[in-house]
Amino acid sequence: MTTVKEQLLQALDRAPDSVLEEALHYVQYLTDRHLDAIELREDLEAIRAARQERETEGTVSWEELKTEIGL
Repeated sequence: MTTVKEQLLQALDRAPDSVLEEALHYVQYLTDRHLDAIELREDLEAIRAARQERETEGTVSWEELKTEIGL
């Protein structure tokens, strides 16, 4: 049984250059979209963690923060 990657490579071997260029652009688009989805998921996880931390540990006032960092 051939893998998806092997099938894709076989199809690319048969394709003319004009199709290869279009395929490249589409693969780049799909990859970017996938990476954007991963980044969004990571951002949402960070937001949830920050909210949880705020609920369990509370917050610090702006004045307290300035004092803490020496401003």
